[in-house]
Amino acid sequence: MGKGGRNRRKRTEQSTALAKYDQVGFPEELLFRDKIVGQLGSPIDGWVPQLIYRYAALTPEWLVVDWAIMVDVYRVEANGEETRRRVERIDICHSEVHVHVFRQSDDPSDDQGRKTVLTSISAGDEVIVSRAYEEQLAMVFADWQLRVERWIDG
Repeated sequence: MGKGGRNRRKRTEQSTALAKYDQVGFPEELLFRDKIVGQLGSPIDGWVPQLIYRYAALTPEWLVVDWAIMVDVYRVEANGEETRRRVERIDICHSEVHVHVFRQSDDPSDDQGRKTVLTSISAGDEVIVSRAYEEQLAMVFADWQLRVERWIDG
């Protein structure tokens, strides 16, 4: 193979490597990280709904470049033990924004549930990732009760 073929192959390999969105590839000193946990409302069928979300925002732009939004439920048993279950998790990894949906009838140790890809993301898609975070968080706030009821009926 001639010199031109080697260069073309190298450019193709580099462009493929750059295509993936790397949420952990940002300099830590430029990130603001936070995690928020709060109760969503009154218990439903004995389960207390809880919203947990974490994010990393790239400063000074304040673009949310890494995030996960979780709806969990918990209840305190008669013996004082707490039982906690996953209802839904929306997150980014593997160059995707995707949702993991769980059902009450699922194995409690299952941390993947039923996964649905919402959109693919690539290197340079920080604005898309940040916008998806805002949209998904707003939707969870708007219909968390339906998500918990779907989990219960599962």
